[in-house]
Amino acid sequence: MKSIPFLNLEFELRDFTQNYNKESINRIKAKKLVEAAKDFGFVQLVGHGIPTSELIDLMNLTRDFFSDVEMTSSCKIDENYRGFIGLGNMRMRYSTHPDNKESFIFGLEDNECNRTPIKNNWPLKNSLLRNHCIKMLKKFNNLGFVVLQYIAAGLDLEVDTFTKRFNPPLTRGSLLRYPPNVLEHKNKQSDFFGVAPHTDYGCITIVYQHEIGGLQINLDGQWIDIPSHPEALIINIGDLMSRWVNDYLVSTVHRVINPSYEYDRYSFAVFIDPSPDETIDCISLDGAVQKYQPINAAKYIAERQNEGISK
Repeated sequence: MKSIPFLNLEFELRDFTQNYNKESINRIKAKKLVEAAKDFGFVQLVGHGIPTSELIDLMNLTRDFFSDVEMTSSCKIDENYRGFIGLGNMRMRYSTHPDNKESFIFGLEDNECNRTPIKNNWPLKNSLLRNHCIKMLKKFNNLGFVVLQYIAAGLDLEVDTFTKRFNPPLTRGSLLRYPPNVLEHKNKQSDFFGVAPHTDYGCITIVYQHEIGGLQINLDGQWIDIPSHPEALIINIGDLMSRWVNDYLVSTVHRVINPSYEYDRYSFAVFIDPSPDETIDCISLDGAVQKYQPINAAKYIAERQNEGISK
């Protein structure tokens, strides 16, 4: 059975404003990253520079947040798509049932370009959660920029081909809770899921799944588990990135189940996308005819976000 590749980056994480140059990027690892993105659409990273202890601390704060009704009710999702979304309020397109999950969505609060970021909708009386969320979001964002530069190098493009369009990035983080779902276990063909089968709509996603696995990808019609790993972060290619490179890289269908009958599943997902002002042009890497017309990043992201909110 196929398994998702591991890649050990073994580098010190840099601030996203500091571009790598061609000489500082490990070309062999860049090629391996692109190979995984082309064949699987997913790769697991270790040696990424984010301490495991900080990831675990975030998951402990996440557990506390979702267990406190006063906190979750104080920050319900707003018009900017920031805040808490309860059970039954998210549904993947093409799915007939809402996802069995809760989430809290937030974004970066400052940037290097003096543009006003979207205001976050934080819960009351929890500065510790806010501070740690922002710290981790910045680190994931920095890692995302490195990944984008490695992908560019692995495709034999200029290192900043993608990242120069992320000024500032539209980066969002999501704390996630998946309660046990008996229907998932009674009928494996059921369409009740933590997250129903879907593709991510943005450029790249970085995920940490804590203790309990449950993330599965569809390869050749089979569902393949991505087991949890205490140090690994999962990177996957989204629809916008696949579109950007004329489908040379794969945006793979995946889903989430809670494999436990009794325990909640927690994870942290970060979605890293270009500046809302940017127009994304299709790049043909293998001489194939360009499949897609230019599209505004913000328009594309907003349309896809709205598809997933249950009305």
